[in-house]
Amino acid sequence: MEHLHIIEQYPDRLLNYSGISLDDRFYFFHVSKDENEENEAYSGSQAGILRWDIHGEKHTFAEYPANIDFESYTPGKTVIHIASLDWQDNQATLTISGIDCTTMQVTAMYHHHMTDHIAEDVESSALWRLELYSLDDNYVLIKIPDLDPFSTQPNYGFSECLLIDLPMHQAYTIPPYLNEYDSLLNLSHIERYAWNTYDFLIISTGRVSLSNKKSVWEQQENSSSFTTTSYQTQIVISLAKWIADIKRKNHIPAQAIVDTCDSAQGYVHTLYYHNRIYFLKSHFATSSSEIMQYNLNSQQIDSLAFTLEFEKILMCQNELIGVVQDKNNVMKNIYALDSGALLDRISIDHQLVHYDNNLQITRSIDQNGAHHLGCYDAHSSHLIQQIIGERVTLSIVKSKDGDKFFLVHRTAM
Repeated sequence: MEHLHIIEQYPDRLLNYSGISLDDRFYFFHVSKDENEENEAYSGSQAGILRWDIHGEKHTFAEYPANIDFESYTPGKTVIHIASLDWQDNQATLTISGIDCTTMQVTAMYHHHMTDHIAEDVESSALWRLELYSLDDNYVLIKIPDLDPFSTQPNYGFSECLLIDLPMHQAYTIPPYLNEYDSLLNLSHIERYAWNTYDFLIISTGRVSLSNKKSVWEQQENSSSFTTTSYQTQIVISLAKWIADIKRKNHIPAQAIVDTCDSAQGYVHTLYYHNRIYFLKSHFATSSSEIMQYNLNSQQIDSLAFTLEFEKILMCQNELIGVVQDKNNVMKNIYALDSGALLDRISIDHQLVHYDNNLQITRSIDQNGAHHLGCYDAHSSHLIQQIIGERVTLSIVKSKDGDKFFLVHRTAM
């Protein structure tokens, strides 16, 4: 397969794509630490960053400093942010650093000072639950934990969110209010999406998985047991506008809230395609699906309802397709959502990760726990290539011209 590349480096480690690439040539991966090496037994889960050259010429590894405690859940554009927490008695200093992917150099960028008067010792401080999110190279968001372990405040365990302007060394409190049921203190995920020279943020709240939320709903006798912890919100907002709003102490505007879910619904996943963002959600009572389609150009929201409960949607040559288990729970059916046509079927224990007119890629785990990545001819269903490992990761990346590349890494059995 011309566009499939197997990454041979670090067969004994886990590699996860950071989301950052340069010049359609260099791709940056988080490399997990080796738990058996004493010199890597520090708090962070990663050993460093691999700059992988698709031409196979200039692979480079940048090791994390030894005291890294936090890694950003999201990438910058060319910078990967990390942080450490240093203590002097009950005074903590958070140092945010950045790995510049163009130079592979680590630089301290900002210091934030905090005090914990409640914890009996450093190890038990709630500040270790702090969360770090990169918005771009110059701005990060940090969530500060509520220090009181017995707090009854409806704050989801966090006291505030801060916007950090790294070049200006300035912190701004982010107004948390979204609606009567939800708050940015309930933030669970941020993703940056570039369209038409603008950067947009897709902000998700709701610190609960779909399976857990559905399980709780199934155990409820009626909807009166609704709590705000089951509420979820999807927000789409211009990055530049949000930063300006925060600095003016403005709340997120109501028109930026694209959709919400109560305890009887849950989000499955989000899909991005050109100027459209799709939010797939499940309705538990009817075992049905709904797709909320947001147009970045018009800022209009459309809803598409389906009687089937899809586990995933993908884009195939400008057409949405959906994957759903058949009624007998034996196979999974792949449908074209516009026409309702059945396109293909795959084994019930396979997960579809890519589908187009020529190629189908699935994941599966065998009875021995080995991970399989199968590449099939979409016309004949003939197996073209199979990759097996203790763990197999697939990253699908796009070039500036729109070509897709499949980057695969496997750990040795």
